[in-house]
Parts: sequence; C-alpha cells; structure tokens
Amino acid sequence: MKHVLCAFCDMEEDILREIFRCGREYGWLVEYSPRTIYPDWSGDGVITDYLRLEELRRIANFRNTPIVSRELPPRGNIRTVHTDTTLVAAMVINYIESRGFQNVAIAGNRKWPGELDGVAQDPGEPFEQLARERGLNLFRCYWAPNLYYNEQESYRLILETLERFFREIPKPTALFVKRRIHLNIIYRVLEKLGVKVPEEIAILCNSVSPLIAENAMVPTTYVSGEMRQVGMLLADTLRRMMAGEHLPEEPIRIAPDAIITRRSTDVFVVPHLKLKKALNFFQENAFSNIGVADGAAAAGLSTSMLNRLFRRYLHQSALDYLRELRLNRIRHLLAESDLTLTEIAAQTGYSSKIALSAAFRASDGMSPGAYRKKTRRQSEQGKFLLE
Repeated sequence: MKHVLCAFCDMEEDILREIFRCGREYGWLVEYSPRTIYPDWSGDGVITDYLRLEELRRIANFRNTPIVSRELPPRGNIRTVHTDTTLVAAMVINYIESRGFQNVAIAGNRKWPGELDGVAQDPGEPFEQLARERGLNLFRCYWAPNLYYNEQESYRLILETLERFFREIPKPTALFVKRRIHLNIIYRVLEKLGVKVPEEIAILCNSVSPLIAENAMVPTTYVSGEMRQVGMLLADTLRRMMAGEHLPEEPIRIAPDAIITRRSTDVFVVPHLKLKKALNFFQENAFSNIGVADGAAAAGLSTSMLNRLFRRYLHQSALDYLRELRLNRIRHLLAESDLTLTEIAAQTGYSSKIALSAAFRASDGMSPGAYRKKTRRQSEQGKFLLE
C-alpha cells in the first residue's frame, strides 16, 4: 500500500473528493493535513495546492519524494497541475458581454503574482487585460494588496472596503468573484447596502462548489468542472510519478468546461426592449427545438433586424448566441454526466447526435467523445464511447 499525504491550504471539497476516490482505486492510504505538513513526515508521495518549498522541505527524504502541486514550478521531484487562467478569463468575459454589460468588476483579497510558462497563476491578471482589450469599463476591489500567502486578512477591513467599493461603482455592473470563500461575504455587504442582485450587481463566481453556489443568498452563476478535473489529474500525476514514469517538466493545464447560469446573472443590460425580449426568449427556450426566427417573432422583429441588434449590442449574430448557449450546456453534460450523445442532443435542442457532433466539432475543433475523454476519467474501459 502506498502512503500519500494530501496537504492543502484551501479545503476544496470537490478536489479532495476526487483525490480520495482515486486513492481507493489505486490502493493508497491517504492522510489529510490541512495548511501544514508534520515535520519529518515520510511516505510515498505528496499532493498539495499552495504550500511553499520551505514547508515541503519538512518531509523526510524530501528530494526523493514525488510531489504534485497546484502552484510550484515543475522541476526535479515536483510536477504541477495548474488552471489555464487565460481560458477562465475569456470564458467569463464572453459570458458577461453576452449579457450586454459594459461595466465589469473583479473582487478578491489581492492579485497574486507569478506565472507558469507564461500563463498567470491568478485569473485576475488575464481578466483585467481582456476587459481592457474589449473596451469594457473595469473596476477592481483588492482589499489586502500586500497580503502574504498564508496570512489572514482582517474581516472588518474586508467589509469596509467592499462597502466603499459597492457604494462608488456604477450600476449595473457584472462582478467576477475570484475565490469562493469571499462569495457570501460579498452577499453580506450587498444585503446591508440594499443593492439588488442581479439588477444592480450581477455576480459570477470562479470555480465554486455547486453546494455553495446553489445555496448562496442568491443562487449564483459559477464556472463549472475545473475542480473535479484538478483532483483527478493531481492524483493521476502522482500515481505515474510513484510508478517511476518520467513526466515532462511542463505544467499540466486544466480548462473549465462551462458556466452554469443561475439567478445571480439573470438580467440583460441592453437599451433595446425588443432585443431584451429576444434574449429572454432564447434563455428560456434555448434547449427546445427553436431557431433565430422564433426569437425574432417572440420579440416582434424581423430576423434581419434582430441580427442587426445582436451585432450592435452584443457583437455577434443571434445564431452564434443561441448556438453558444447550447454548446455551453453540452460541454457541461459531457464533462459531468454519463448521458449518451442522443440523450444530450434531446436536452439541448439538436435534432440528432449527428447534428450535435457537427456543431460541436465546428466550435471546439474536436468530437464530443474526444472532449469527454479530455475532461473526464472513467474507471471502466469503454465508458467514453458514445452511442
């Protein structure tokens, strides 16, 4: 039996659940040590998120113990599984723009420095850069910009800074919350100020557990799929290292699979009432067998006029908008369910699995089956095959 230490600063239950599931499958004895490592711990391997080298050096026989981290640069006995923050930022900005927002904001304790192979470790950096490139009005709230990585910030400071921030920024604004631990603190401040969600502040949270997102003060839109993938790849990378397999010294990149829409972003910020009617129609009926003409009819517009309005206010065609709603749902179902392509097609407005596959390949450059293999790991051989 292999003895594995799981030492995490941030207890993300979806990651830990996957690590422990893999541990049972691999025959590991997994020990959990929150926020630290016992001096002189010894075993066969370590999985960590954000522990620093000086802390990991407490391990007996440190240099010969395989270690998988979410942050440290890969080298020697260390390998890295890291979120592709550029993809996260692009997904979030695209979603915000699809709702018509011109004001965007980001909130967190600080913007953490550092890169891995040219990709920022903190999603705040690419989010801000992309917002500026798109010509959006960007507002930032970092309440502890000089915070050291294992320090605790003052709760009173968080509340006071957020209150001042939300009083000053224009409304409506779409807010990107970088870390799930701050989500309900933000709701506390908004509730105190009487700010309406989503009418005044629409909220999207990064990589939050569905448990937290669905049970927040307002059910909250969130980035889905990343945490489970992280847990699986952390465990699988350590398994390969402990088996003596040579792994390249490049970070393993994780991409989220979808944004799951909840009430916290259930608003469209467009000045044209008929366009807003069409957007609401698409949101409510996207997964039925409808087309652009149906949305135009529901809004009392011609198809050509609807497309002109879409391009003017949302910078895309109505068909592209409708297609992306469906594809976002398809990505989520491929990554998070065992539904066949025929079943997914029936749930997302496609007439057949052939039509779905063609649309998916045109958008993502791979088949649905290849996407499922990329984002999921099944224990039974052949479960990746779609009917």
